[in-house]
Amino acid sequence: MSDLVFTGANELPAFPDADRSPSYGAGGPRPTWGDEPADGDDFGDDTYYDDDYDELDDGELDDLPKRRGCRNALIALAIIVVVALAASWFGWSWAQGKIDPAGEPGEEVLVEIPEGTSTGGIGEVLAEAGVISDAGIWNWYTKLNDPGSIQAGSYVMRVNSSFDEAIDDLAKNPLPPNSRMVTVPPGLTQAQIAARLADPENGVPGFTPENVTAALADPASRSTVIPAEQTSLEGTLYPETYTVLEEGATEAAVIRQMVDQFDQVATEVRLNERAAALGLTPYEVVVVASMVERESGTDADNAKVARVIYNRLANDEPLGIDATSCYEKNEIPCRLTEAELNDNTPYDTRTQVGLPPTPIASPGKAAIEAALAPADGPWLWYVLDADKDDRSSYFTDNYDDFLAAKARCQEAGLC
Repeated sequence: MSDLVFTGANELPAFPDADRSPSYGAGGPRPTWGDEPADGDDFGDDTYYDDDYDELDDGELDDLPKRRGCRNALIALAIIVVVALAASWFGWSWAQGKIDPAGEPGEEVLVEIPEGTSTGGIGEVLAEAGVISDAGIWNWYTKLNDPGSIQAGSYVMRVNSSFDEAIDDLAKNPLPPNSRMVTVPPGLTQAQIAARLADPENGVPGFTPENVTAALADPASRSTVIPAEQTSLEGTLYPETYTVLEEGATEAAVIRQMVDQFDQVATEVRLNERAAALGLTPYEVVVVASMVERESGTDADNAKVARVIYNRLANDEPLGIDATSCYEKNEIPCRLTEAELNDNTPYDTRTQVGLPPTPIASPGKAAIEAALAPADGPWLWYVLDADKDDRSSYFTDNYDDFLAAKARCQEAGLC
């Protein structure tokens, strides 16, 4: 590249005579190339004109466009490389989003892998069930990362799983034949759970409301967090998707399985130790968690709702949670009359100070964690935020501010 700068037409032509060289010192005129010499200067016609460029031979002149062409080719090649690298990066990012999608895995689903299905065919089954998002990328990925032998049968998997999570689920033994999945979502009451288990379509075939009720009354099905004076299992039937054998399953066994799952989660979150640190019993924390589960519109608000409950308890103020009255009415959700909102029962948290006597629903793990680790803040009121469409709430410690937010909520038809 340096040849293009310092040789050929870019060189200064040599002066014919040393004594005719112009002076470039202070006060000396600097000649202009190709112009006539000033009066009195004897530079001659052979000094600063285009004739000197004729001294370049044909080979040097012919070489100039070739060098420019080489430079242009290098620039074009660099552009192509940059574009190719950018395309590769975006392509890999897109594929990575398929391999490991954003967010946590969702609800559990039962996936049936037919006998003789190829690995690529399994990808199509998983994509149809929503477990993975792209069967084509799955086929490519499993060729590079051998998942091993996958048995035919039924598997409990989660929607929006990563490829590795799906492969891990498929590495487990399939469920026994004639298995059925029963989903108990968070926020259901004991009565609603009993109805779900006995439902002919969503429950377990052969289960009856009478047998489920009897199983709920069985002392062997009690969690260790329930006080001795309480007879209800409310709040301790853990919301989860359960796999039940259609043949040989009993109502008592399923209820026991749900309570055991609750106790396992209680151990995982260290319910006993963390409740004591809050100055509460484990059962009281479950009561708070059940209200959080019913009141919070989004998991992001759980810890704030818990803080409002604790702030009101600390101030000896009624909690003002209408969901407790709906629970007593056995109608969730419900519309309450003024009489029902002020009936002075133990579940009337508009007039009664303190916690209701029992949980009002089965809380999930997120709600239990929020009850154990409330957010820091002075809030005393909350209402659905009319400016948002994600069911989140507006929190405040100013009553007038709350009333204004409530008015906006009512105007939007959310309250």
